[in-house]
Amino acid sequence: MTPEGLSKVSQEVSLKENLFEAADRADTIRKWGLLPIATALALTTISTYKEGSAQAAEVTPGMTWEEGFNALRDDVFTNPNEQAAYVIVKKDGTVYWSGSTAGQRGRVLPSTKTITEALGREAPGSLQGLCSFHTHPPRSGGLISIDEKRVLGNRATTFSVPPSGGDVGATKVVDREIRALLERSNAYTVDVIFDPSRVWRHRIATDSDLQKSPIVWNELATRRANSEKYRSHIETRLAAFSESELDQFIALLGPEDSRFIKMVESNRGKIFSDSEVIQSKKSAVQYALIKNNVALIAAFFKNDTKGADLQKLWYDALKEVERESDSWNDVVYGQWVPASYEGKLTQDLYKKLQEAYLRLGVVLESFTYEEVAKDPLKLCKWPER
Repeated sequence: MTPEGLSKVSQEVSLKENLFEAADRADTIRKWGLLPIATALALTTISTYKEGSAQAAEVTPGMTWEEGFNALRDDVFTNPNEQAAYVIVKKDGTVYWSGSTAGQRGRVLPSTKTITEALGREAPGSLQGLCSFHTHPPRSGGLISIDEKRVLGNRATTFSVPPSGGDVGATKVVDREIRALLERSNAYTVDVIFDPSRVWRHRIATDSDLQKSPIVWNELATRRANSEKYRSHIETRLAAFSESELDQFIALLGPEDSRFIKMVESNRGKIFSDSEVIQSKKSAVQYALIKNNVALIAAFFKNDTKGADLQKLWYDALKEVERESDSWNDVVYGQWVPASYEGKLTQDLYKKLQEAYLRLGVVLESFTYEEVAKDPLKLCKWPER
């Protein structure tokens, strides 16, 4: 194939992937309601990253559980950059490391290729879960001023850095291909973090998790009901609009969403069908309404009192989630991290920390290294599984 042909294929694949991402975004809204999306939006402002060269030690396929475990733990103290690694959990109880990815200061992006290749090698039905690890080195985030010699030179340190906003936001969005491979075997995911003093694991909270905290559950149930009414109303309205009417709303979108829609439109009949173009426009309008595009809201709900009232409930819910995100930020970085550095952690603070995460839709647990060093299933398999 000529370079020009390869370029055209690459462009088509890229555009199709963008359309699939838009569809995934709509599916996420339907599956989880609007509030997890609000949580992710609120948390994106919390995490900041520092650049750095990738020098992480490699956790290689074929390592025993203990070898990979110890390599990651050592990396927390010897490398300022984060590292990610992945464990495949099989239904017969065996586990294996599928590889690792070197990161930067304060950031590491999981390798979709490494994970999908490992999952793809398993026979359908043989998978139990995917355990995704990464490290939180004390020199990585710059969260508080610390004496590095004191922390790095003493493996008995109490210094602790729980999952960040970016970490818990990532639990809500799993790569499309990875998700398909896991769903094929009804497999689950567990996210694990190594910090200087302990091991964290977290996952999306189920209703049964949330119901264990009646206050949190009742608040969420009210928001969820209002959010579902808002979502349903938006979709009903969108279904009634002609494409020319949709285009009037598209004109009010931000530059990024508008740029994507323009690319889709310019490839109508070549890459995208009419129905795909129209659906992408509806998805873009829906997402912009969720993000509270003020100009779009005014136009979309003009002469629609019911819709305007539902939008107000949604806005109030979003502001409440933002307040809970601010509270979460204070509990994690204003209370837990400094207390851990000073060796003043308490069980009450740990419970407060867990509730802060639960309010964001995430179940959080921690272990000492000794508790899980020789037992991968204690870490990579949730009790209810």
